[in-house]
Amino acid sequence: MNRIGWSIRPRKFYGPNHKAQTASSAGFTLIELILVVTLIGLMATLVVPKIPFTDNYALKTDTRRLSSLIHLLDEVSTTTKQYISVSIEAGAREVKISSSKDGFEFKEATGDRIPAEFKLSSKAAFAAIRSSGLGTVTDGEVTLIFNPLVGAEPFGILIERGTMRTLVSYNPYSGRVETDDSPSI
Repeated sequence: MNRIGWSIRPRKFYGPNHKAQTASSAGFTLIELILVVTLIGLMATLVVPKIPFTDNYALKTDTRRLSSLIHLLDEVSTTTKQYISVSIEAGAREVKISSSKDGFEFKEATGDRIPAEFKLSSKAAFAAIRSSGLGTVTDGEVTLIFNPLVGAEPFGILIERGTMRTLVSYNPYSGRVETDDSPSI
């Protein structure tokens, strides 16, 4: 009892272990938890896109996808005895693919094995295309032909995303598609 004669005691309730607890040791309210989770989610959505590894990951993904496409086109050209034309414009994000049975009249690829086009992710572009017949092309369109007997001529495609660059090169003699993260084109 205090001086006036009244006793002030905290309210008691029973917790999950059936022991009496006071209201001050009850924990967080649902509203407090929702507010904290919302703030953490908001901060994560603002910070995560600015982390540099996401750009590097996107560039590596584009590189892998382009490598797979080149390997697929080489394989399909050889197995189906078709000529496949690949048109790439330096500075663009898109590759157009067409095919021909005779090597003269090309039509947009519509088969289930050959995609009609290929696009890089946003902010990425083809910076340069290097081929043995044309040299290095940094402006304009380059068309590469996959011949069913010998593949395409050796070429390299430089992909750029911000300050990062990756070179995807094709060697028809070995049939290998290789990538280089520190290119000197």
